[in-house]
Amino acid sequence: MLLSLLSEIAFYMVFSVILSIALLSTILYYRTKDKTIWHFLGVLYIQTVLFAIGFFYTYINSTGYSEEIGILSEPLALFGTIFMCCVITLAIYLTLKYTLFLLPLNEKQIRLARFLNGFICILVLLTVLIFIIFLTDGSWVAEAGRNLTALFGFGSLLLSAPAILALSFIRRTEVRGNRQLLKGVVVSFLPVFIYIIIDILFLKNSAFKTTHIAYAVFAVSVYMFLTKHYTVNYEPPMDDLMTNADRFYSQFNISEREKEIIEALAQGKTNKEIASELFISINTVKTHIKNIYRKLDIKNRVQLLHKIKVTNEGNTIG
Repeated sequence: MLLSLLSEIAFYMVFSVILSIALLSTILYYRTKDKTIWHFLGVLYIQTVLFAIGFFYTYINSTGYSEEIGILSEPLALFGTIFMCCVITLAIYLTLKYTLFLLPLNEKQIRLARFLNGFICILVLLTVLIFIIFLTDGSWVAEAGRNLTALFGFGSLLLSAPAILALSFIRRTEVRGNRQLLKGVVVSFLPVFIYIIIDILFLKNSAFKTTHIAYAVFAVSVYMFLTKHYTVNYEPPMDDLMTNADRFYSQFNISEREKEIIEALAQGKTNKEIASELFISINTVKTHIKNIYRKLDIKNRVQLLHKIKVTNEGNTIG
């Protein structure tokens, strides 16, 4: 009983970590609309869904609702198994896509890699479905638990493929941030072989699997990169940023009053403080800010600072 409770607590903790990181990354993207952050959200979301399914399944079994659900129809159990197959396949696809995004490939290689990624994942999905259909002795409800456990282990094992791919490209990747992320993929999913052996030998009937550690490590490694990316690009030192803002002002035809508003915004001042400092009404401040944001095609102060930074550096905003 105690081991079962500890197992469930460990599972819920891993799920909480992954869910929290997915939500925090979503907030970062909402504030910045940054394409780099967007590339990582898909894989974080699908892994969250994967653990959410496991969370509800574990909760149902631990609260005694499993007997009530056991009387449900076979089609519902069949749908659940097929849905789980699709989620796991999508997790593999997005993780591979995430890894390919980090690799130093030319356009032709990227197109080929994307095609192979899609083809392999479809083949895996069909193979798994056929395999499960033949192994299920006519009762999808009775085999639901075993199918879910087997699917999760099989899917996790396949995630060692992007780890091996990442390992082979780490030294050839010149972008420091990409090397960091590739190392995260390697550290997360390369030990999956060992995790699965431990799970089969010692944690066969446990809610928590050591395989879950791989997903938690992956989520943490991604979030560490994203927070660093956010800090560097969206919270740059104000002194350097505004001292060298002439190129930005010139490119976007910023007026003197707009310069004053922008500098105040960069310093984190409120609309009320800006109005008091410039001896204008709060509504006038809001109007200026609205016009500035429309002129720059941005939504908030975070994006404003990023726009100034990349414009002064002569980079493309992403």
